[in-house]
Amino acid sequence: MAPQLPEELKIGIYAGTGSSHSWLWFSELLDRTWPKLPHVEILDEFSIKDVHKMGIQILLVSGGDTFELARGMGEEGAKAIEDFVCQGGKYWGSCAGAYLVLNSSKSPLNLFNFVKAKISNLSEPTLAAPLDEKYKTPYGCKYVLHPVREEVLLCISAREYGSGQKDILAPMYGGPILSQMEEGDALVLYSGFTPRTRFLLPKEMAEKMVLGRVALLKRPYGKGAFFISGPHMEHPKYEEANQLLMELLGIKAHVRCKAKKGPLGHKRSPSVKDLNYLKSLLSDLLIRARAMAAFDNRWLIGAKIYEAEKILVFMEALWKRIPFLERIGPKIEQERISNLIEMGSRLLGELKILQENLPHAHKAEGTATQVFNLMRDFSRDFLNLYYQKVKSFVSQPG
Repeated sequence: MAPQLPEELKIGIYAGTGSSHSWLWFSELLDRTWPKLPHVEILDEFSIKDVHKMGIQILLVSGGDTFELARGMGEEGAKAIEDFVCQGGKYWGSCAGAYLVLNSSKSPLNLFNFVKAKISNLSEPTLAAPLDEKYKTPYGCKYVLHPVREEVLLCISAREYGSGQKDILAPMYGGPILSQMEEGDALVLYSGFTPRTRFLLPKEMAEKMVLGRVALLKRPYGKGAFFISGPHMEHPKYEEANQLLMELLGIKAHVRCKAKKGPLGHKRSPSVKDLNYLKSLLSDLLIRARAMAAFDNRWLIGAKIYEAEKILVFMEALWKRIPFLERIGPKIEQERISNLIEMGSRLLGELKILQENLPHAHKAEGTATQVFNLMRDFSRDFLNLYYQKVKSFVSQPG
């Protein structure tokens, strides 16, 4: 069994350049499994360079654009991650976070050559007609292929994990399919598809490319380890996969936390007044995000395709946490609320422009890039405030 880490954990979630919306799933996972929130830092491409100095024990890197992740973190970020793991840290990479640390000859990915493993979903662009435009991502003169999306069946191959359970489900959104390993342990394999699996390539081709391959690899490195996951085992709708992830990282799950009861801040408190304004701003953002999610609009940002519905994922993640911040309004520094209001107002302005251009989505990729970058930064600052201020205000039910 994985050793238990100290109860007072410090966990870093990367949400900087190159990250998409899926880092929010790690945040959701941590909220649901601790009676007292661990110390959580939402990191950007600058703060990740101090990951070890900050005392972080677990670093979580989810999906996005792999090349942009590498460009954003750069050589300093690569060295920081290597030192962090060598000195005992645990790195969990899902999807793009997994590709990031696999050996590569391409710049700047070659700065992050920490895990020697080959993928079966790397091919020449000479395949039959795809079923969806998201079936491939450029990789030099080749392509990383994504044969399936959504739910896949996984087999736990390491007997000491999974509490005796053999099969689990998890979603896949373009993550690696490992075929050859020069080092490390195969913990989970791709074993099948379900009625919810969405095929982007012909089924026969997908079966040959996916089934029996490695879905989760553990690579010991110095005193720590890299965990490389193709599927998003952190997705909050897949509880059994969540439990395995927590077990592998040595985190003991508990019951859901709740806010302490108590009076709201005084209505004349400047921070409470501005918090109400922030709530109103978030409400406007949420309404627009819901309206836009009804349209099947996509934008190419870098090498990754983003759908309008992902905007809603961000806004819902923040809106659900407002009640906690309302409870502690007077405890929040005026400057921090003001900064969030300023950033949220800019985001709302860009979102209005993007919404007006929905009929001409292909002409609005510049605005879409602005929206997703602002939304990522706004969400990161909001959740850092949330984790820093709410941690002492949670308790076990009862």
